[in-house]
This record gives sequence, C-alpha cells and structure tokens, in this order.
Amino acid sequence: MPNNTDETRDNLFEILKASNKKIKNSIYWALFYSLFINLLLLSIPIYSLQVFDRVLSSQSEATLLYLTILIGWFIIIYTLLDWVRSRLLSYAATTWQEEISKSTILYSLHLSTREQRKELIQLTENIKTAISHNLNAAIDVPWAPLFILILTLLHPLYGIISLISVIALFIIGGIYYQKNKSITAIPTANLSPLNDSTTIRSLGMTSAITNKISKEAKAYRDSAYKKRNRSINASSITKSIRLVTQISIIGTGAILVIDKELTAGAMIAATMISGRALAPFESLALNLTDWLKTKATWEKLIEISSTSPLSHPNTTLPKPSGKISAKGIMLLYPNSQTPFLSSINIEINRGSCFAIIGSSGSGKSSLLSVLAGLKTPNLGSVRLDGATYTQWEQDLLGKNIGYYTAESCFYTGTIKENISRFANTKADTEVIAACQAIGMHETILSWPNGYDTDIVNDFEPSQSERQRLLIARALYSSPNIIFFDEPDSFLDPTSLKDLEEIFKKRRRSNQTTVFTTNRSELLSTSNSLVVLNKGRIIKTGSPQALQAPEEPHTPKELTNN
Repeated sequence: MPNNTDETRDNLFEILKASNKKIKNSIYWALFYSLFINLLLLSIPIYSLQVFDRVLSSQSEATLLYLTILIGWFIIIYTLLDWVRSRLLSYAATTWQEEISKSTILYSLHLSTREQRKELIQLTENIKTAISHNLNAAIDVPWAPLFILILTLLHPLYGIISLISVIALFIIGGIYYQKNKSITAIPTANLSPLNDSTTIRSLGMTSAITNKISKEAKAYRDSAYKKRNRSINASSITKSIRLVTQISIIGTGAILVIDKELTAGAMIAATMISGRALAPFESLALNLTDWLKTKATWEKLIEISSTSPLSHPNTTLPKPSGKISAKGIMLLYPNSQTPFLSSINIEINRGSCFAIIGSSGSGKSSLLSVLAGLKTPNLGSVRLDGATYTQWEQDLLGKNIGYYTAESCFYTGTIKENISRFANTKADTEVIAACQAIGMHETILSWPNGYDTDIVNDFEPSQSERQRLLIARALYSSPNIIFFDEPDSFLDPTSLKDLEEIFKKRRRSNQTTVFTTNRSELLSTSNSLVVLNKGRIIKTGSPQALQAPEEPHTPKELTNN
C-alpha cells in the first residue's frame, strides 16, 4: 500500500508475533533471574545451619559477625534481583500491550459484532494482567525441585516427605481446576436501565425493573460466592498440607538428631527449605486455573488475529466518483442459513439520489450497510466505481464517503473535532459549511463555547440537534458519496426542508446520495428508488414512473423502521 504509514501497525497477527517474541525473551530473562533468586533464598537456611552448628559450638562472635555481614549482602542482592524481575515482567507486559494497542483497536473496528470487539480488547487486558501480576510465582516452579533435591541430600526421608506433599498439592490443584471448569460464568447485573429512570417511573416499571436487576445481581453473587468458597476450600487444604509437611520435617528431624544422623542446624535449615520448596507448588495448586486460562487466552488471541478482516491493497485508487453496483446479493441472518436479503441487484449511477423504501423489517438498513461496504454479503458482490471495497484503502475511502445513522454517537472532544472526524488538518471552513447546510450554525454559536464545546462533557444537545450534528458530520468536506439511514426520522419541518435542499444540491453537483426513508417528503428529491419487502426488491424505478405501491409499501403510510 503506497505511502500508508499505518501498514506496519494494521497487521495484528504479524505485530503479535513480533511482540510475543519480545515478551518471551523477557520471560526467559525472568526465569534466569529466578534461578539466582532461588539460590539466594538458600542463604538463610545456610546461615541458620552455620549459626547452630558452628557459631554456637565454637562460641565465636567474629564468625557470627562475618556470617551476618555475608547474609546481609545476599539479602540485598536477592532484593535487587527480585525487584528487577518484577519490574522486568511489568515493563514487558505494559510494552507488549502498547505495541499491539493501535493494531488491536484498528482490528476490532473491523469486526462484525460488539461481542467480538469487546472480547478482543478483553483478551489483551487479561494477558497483560497475567504477565505482570501472576507470572512471578509460575516461573519459580521450575526451580522448586532444586530445594527438594537439597532436602534429599540432607536426608532421604526429607525428600520422600516433600515428594508426597508435592503430589498431594498436584491432586488438590487438579480437583480445584476441574471444579472451576464446571462453573458457568454469570455476567454482572445490567445496570443500564438505571440511566432511564424517568421512563421507568413514568411507565410504572419501578418494581419490575428493581426485581429484574436484583435477580441478575443475585445470580452473579451466587456464582461469585460459589467460586470464592471453592477458592477458600482449596487454600485451606493447601495450607494444611504445607503445615503438616513442616511438622513432619521438624518431627523427622528431631528423631534424626536424637539418632545422631543429623545436626540441629541441619534440622532448622531443612524446615526453612521445605517451606520454600512447597511454596511454588502451593501457588500452582491455587492458580492453575488462571494460568491455564491465560494460556487459552493467548492461543485465542493468536487464532483471532490470524484471519485479518483488514484489506491491504497495493494500489491507491483515485477518488471515488460515486457509481455503485450490487449484483446477486444475499445476506444471511447471523448464525443461520436463512437469507435476510436475497436476489438484490442494483445499479446506482454517479450523481443519483437513490431511495430505499419498505416496511419495518424489510431490510432497508441492512441493504444500506451492504451498499456502504459495512456488511459483507454472504453471496454476491458490491462494487464502487467497478472495484470491490477490499480494493480500496479504508481510511482514504472513508474520507470521501459520508455515512449517517441515528444510532451513531459522538466521542469525547469538541463539536468541531467530531464533525471534522478528528481530522488533523485545520477544517474550520468545512465544518461551518456542513453545519450551515443543516441549519445548526447559529444554534452551535449559542452554546457555551460554540464549536469548541465538548459535546460529551460540557453540553447535552436535544435529540433533533444531535441528529442534525450527525448529518453535518456525514456532510463534512462534501464527499462524493453519502449514505443516509432514515435521516428524516427526528427532524422538524424546517430541518427536513434543509435536508431536501441538501439532496437537490448534491444532485446538481453530480454527487451520489443513497438514503432509506419511511416518509414521502424526501422521495421528491430522488431520481430512482427500490421498494423492499422481506429482504427482496419488489419494485424499482423513478418516483415519477412508479405507481404508488400497495399497502403497506406506500411511502406516506410506511411505519417507522
């Protein structure tokens, strides 16, 4: 893609491969540091061994001083290495997320459903959290057998006791994992109805909504309580195993000391070493579920990113003129083989004002999305100036297309930034022209900071004002092609006349306009239309040539979609 500065960041799979390689290197370094961290932890048991077996027997204060100074240095080195390891993993996780952040957002914007977009973002956050917070304990596990080996060298009985304890912890961890797998995740209560409290009170739904939210909240609490109880049970059992092990180590050590097979210092050292030997396995038993989930999350992220929804054309096409053709279009219902749109064939010439009408649920909005390239049909093709949408560079195409739907939203920023689509260039003239066209210029000037008003945080426009601002955003920079999804739904008569004048002006300027409507006022501006019924075109032609369709397809009588 020539001159596309984003090419290096829009291939999520390749960026993930590169970022994963870096984070794996960081994990290997953390694992390397862990070896020395674990070796340094042996300094305290060795110190105890030397104090009990050498200092106390020799009554040498100088030896005690030298040993204490040495152990002090070891503790300082241990603290530094542990700090470095923790910072390394935290930095690696944060850097990993930063490197894939733009690609993840870009990728998610091209996924078809809100659930898929949310899942992708959540996957990256879960992996980042797991690496920065949960990995320290995991990378200690490979070095835990070293402590068991040392215990065995002190006395074989210590090794046997430790192995039995480790096996018991593995069994508890496996049971806990299987139990957690059987719990179905319950989402938190949906609190969005509370944002519409006025409607709830006015319709007498207070008790019903309260009961509904309370029921959802209770289901979530019950699920969380059950999961928390299992965690508490597993934690209590693993602690008991660790305590029993330490008691066994002490008891066995006492017998060995009595039988002259072990020194008192070695017994104390063995008690300390056993605690360290079991700690990683105890963590493994309690966190096995989370670690396996992290592994599955990582694999899921790779799987999602391996099939890119983004197109990467190598040729930059000229600015689109506005000729649109759709041939043999079929669009299926989600997760179904039943067609929602079928046998759609449309030709829209440059400069046309093309209307799509039909009763509620006939497929008008879906057809508009297909024509705009926002939905990919299961069968057939849509072409703009003879090229499929995958042949166009997305951002360059978007700057030459306008799109309006009442469900659109504004983003944190000023009115000027939102209408100009957050363009980096100075766009005052185009922004003002778009607002003047739909009759919003004077209204905006009356707001607290005019065009610099933060539309999300500073001011709450009315429904009609909001819709006109969305129309202004579609009109910004006078694109050659604009798609409107029922732009007249929330407009007053004056604004509707402004919209009619916009459509007529665009026809005179040879610019293409495609819109859906349920009202007859705008049809006079169109030079071609299609009538949809149950996802099929039943009539096509110009408004003048077409006789009024039979009910329920007469434009004046069509219900709101």
